[in-house]
Amino acid sequence: MLRHLGAVGRDASRLAPGIYKHLGSGAALALQASSTDAAWGRTPCFFSSASAASAAQPASDDAPSSSSGGRGSSGRSGSSGRGRGGRGSPPAPPTGRVVTTAAPWPFIDPSRPMIMPVYISPTNTRAQPELLPLEEALAQVKANAATRAAGTDDRDKLSGRLRCKSVFDETVEFSARLGVNPRKADQIVRGACVLPHGTGRRVSICVFAKGADADIARAEGADVIGDDDLIASIIETGGKSVLFDKLIATPEFMKPLARAGKVLGPKGLMPNVKLGTLTSNVAFAIREMRRGRLDFRVDRDGNMHAALGKVSFSQAALADNIAAFVSSLLSNRPKSVRGSGVDGYLISACVKSTMTKAVRLAIAPLADAAAASSAAAAAIAAAAAAEVGAAGGQAEPAAGSSAPS
Repeated sequence: MLRHLGAVGRDASRLAPGIYKHLGSGAALALQASSTDAAWGRTPCFFSSASAASAAQPASDDAPSSSSGGRGSSGRSGSSGRGRGGRGSPPAPPTGRVVTTAAPWPFIDPSRPMIMPVYISPTNTRAQPELLPLEEALAQVKANAATRAAGTDDRDKLSGRLRCKSVFDETVEFSARLGVNPRKADQIVRGACVLPHGTGRRVSICVFAKGADADIARAEGADVIGDDDLIASIIETGGKSVLFDKLIATPEFMKPLARAGKVLGPKGLMPNVKLGTLTSNVAFAIREMRRGRLDFRVDRDGNMHAALGKVSFSQAALADNIAAFVSSLLSNRPKSVRGSGVDGYLISACVKSTMTKAVRLAIAPLADAAAASSAAAAAIAAAAAAEVGAAGGQAEPAAGSSAPS
C-alpha cells in the first residue's frame, strides 16, 4: 500500500506531498490535502470513497470513546493504545469540504476539470483526394505548373519556407501502383512502348555494328558507333566512358558486350531482343528510339514510374501518350495475376509535373482511354501492313514491338 504521493503542480518545490492513511477497512483510502491547495489559494479538500467519507465524520458525543487505556470494542483493528494505530487517540479528521466519488482512485475530484483522451472517429480524418478523369487531371497539372511558375501559389505563403522559383519546361510524370509481387519471377512487369508524341527529350544513341550496318546507323543519325575499343574503354573506366542514353547492337556484338555486362546491366543498357535493342534491323531500331520509344520496368515495391512528356505539350498529346503507356502496361500483364484488364492489376494511378503535387486518376476512364489507344494503334498497323503488302514489299514491325533479330 502506498503511503505517500509526490506533489505535482506549477512549482513542485513549494508543494508538500500528500499522505495516504488507512481509514476503517483497507480498501478505503483518503488523501489529506496538503499545502498544494494552500499554495494555489484553494480551500483544502478531503477526497475519499463512500466508505472513507463516512469514516471521516467526527464521532458523536454518545458514542463510546476509544481513547481510554483499556481494550476498545474495535479489538486489534481499533484505535486503542494497544491497537495497530499506536498509543493515544487517533488524529482528528481534516477540516474542509469532503468530496465523495465513485472513481476507482479516491484522490480524483470529479468536480474539477480534467483533460482526458478523446476518441476521434474515422469520419473526422482528412478526406481522400478526388479521383479525376484523365483530361481533367491533365488540365489540373498544367494549371498547377503555371501557378508555380508565376509564384502565386498560396502554399508559398503558408509554409514559410523558400520554394524553387526556377522556370523551365517541367516533365509530366505518370505513376501507378500495380498488384504484382516483383520478388516473384513470373510477376515482373517489363516492356517497351512507343509514345505517339515522344517524351520531349532528345536521347543519345550508340550503335554497335560493323560494315554496312554501321553505315546505315550513321545515315540514320546515330550519335556513337561502337566497336571493340569502346567496349574495352567501358570495362577499364568502370562506366565513365558511357556518354549515351540508349544502346543498340547487332547479334555479332552480343558476345563482346557480355564482358561489359557488370557495367551496362545496372544502367539498363544491356541489349535485349524483347526490348528491340538487339536486332539486325538497325534503321528501324534507331527510328523507334527517335520517335519516343520508352523502356519500363516495375520497381521492387510494385510501382511503375515513367516520364511521358513535357508541360509544354498540348493536353491531347499528353493524353495520347498516357493512354499508349497504360495500354502497353495492360498488354504486359503477368498471367499469374488474378483477374483481367485493370481488375486486381492497376490499383491506383496519378499524374504530376516535376515541381507540383500529384493528381489522382480515376481507373475506369483511364482503362477506356487505353483500350481506345490500343484499337487505334492496331488499325494503323493493319493499314500499314496492307499498304506494304500491296506494294509487294516487306512490312516493318508494328510500333511498340521488338524488331526481328
